[in-house]
Amino acid sequence: MKKEVTVIVPSFKSEVLTYICVNSFERFKTDDLMVKYIVVENSKEDRYRDNIENISSNLIWINNDTNLVGSEANADALVVGLDKVDTEFSFLCHCDTCVTSSLFYDEMFKKAEDGYKMVGTGLDNTRIKACHISGVFVETEIAKSVEMFPIYEDNKMIMDVGDDLTRYCRDHEIKHCCLENTFNSFDEGKLSNDRYKGFRVNRSVNDNGEVLFMHLGRGIPKTQGTYKKEGRIYFDGWVKFCEELLDG
Repeated sequence: MKKEVTVIVPSFKSEVLTYICVNSFERFKTDDLMVKYIVVENSKEDRYRDNIENISSNLIWINNDTNLVGSEANADALVVGLDKVDTEFSFLCHCDTCVTSSLFYDEMFKKAEDGYKMVGTGLDNTRIKACHISGVFVETEIAKSVEMFPIYEDNKMIMDVGDDLTRYCRDHEIKHCCLENTFNSFDEGKLSNDRYKGFRVNRSVNDNGEVLFMHLGRGIPKTQGTYKKEGRIYFDGWVKFCEELLDG
């Protein structure tokens, strides 16, 4: 029996980022795996719909014309996407992410076989120290049972998008974990492939230091030229690196 997972990708007028993201999941899928995709475009935009749908015959495109912005828009897209999922596992992610190896799928399903119900690719050390929603492999039943939207107390955000997944797993003693990664703790000098060293995005690794998944961070603001910080990777650098990786 084939293993199955549904990848949900929220997008907002971000053709290139979304194309790279979905294409990377498809590029590295293995023969024993069925990967389905749900792309939720948080606008009326459908100009690049055909380009995305041509990546896979197992892709659903949804136009979610919402007035919500930021975290709330992201959460809304995930809720809309999850409503269409019929596989045991889902992978919830940002559009500025990229799978880097078929070992990504091996690692996710190995963790599932070991009893993990949720596997994050990066840990957000703020608020409740939750698996960051930029990349989370999770049992779909759990994802559908929690609050995806940010949670506030006294006008202060105490949980961001998807943080409730981690809270739920902790409260119910459900086995979950986060991969080692260069954003949290992993020494990039231990990366097994030199091509990833010095590429300053979050790189999630397995026990052998092999990079499985990357997250650019602030992808949509970077495409719009509204995010600037010293020493960061920007849109052009991300696109060039990912396209060379996926063409290799």
